[in-house]
Amino acid sequence: MNRKIGNPIITAIYLIIWVALIVLLDTMTYLSHDFFARLIVNVSIAIVFVIVYFIFIKKL
Repeated sequence: MNRKIGNPIITAIYLIIWVALIVLLDTMTYLSHDFFARLIVNVSIAIVFVIVYFIFIKKL
């Protein structure tokens, strides 16, 4: 079982950017009063970040 483990520093930076983007969009956008719109945007961001992680970042 020779699994390649990604660089933990790059993964940590990626997660910090992910959390910062979600917090920034939650607090500073016009969607702050619409729960379902925020939920859809947050889930969409999460899906995009997970896809990008598994395609590009994990291989570093």
